Amino acid sequence: MPEGEDPPDVAPEPKPPSGVSLLDATKRVLSIRSNRLLVVASALGYFYLTGAQTFIVVFLRHRFDLSQSAASGMLAPVGVGRQACAWRAP
Repeated sequence: MPEGEDPPDVAPEPKPPSGVSLLDATKRVLSIRSNRLLVVASALGYFYLTGAQTFIVVFLRHRFDLSQSAASGMLAPVGVGRQACAWRAP
């Protein structure tokens, strides 16, 4: 096979279109079903995790009589501990 040619069973990589507007590029990306699913799943995940963080802060403030800053500061250690438990789970 001559150098610089693709094998016959490999399609060449598509070249990015130049001069495409942001709106057209967004429409093209969102025309793919899996991309739309990822966007929706990500938004729902952020919504859930924000609610969980708010609950943790309110719970820590009332249960342990902590200030807002102390309760908010506990989010990182609680998150690290939760992740460590998730990694160790079978």
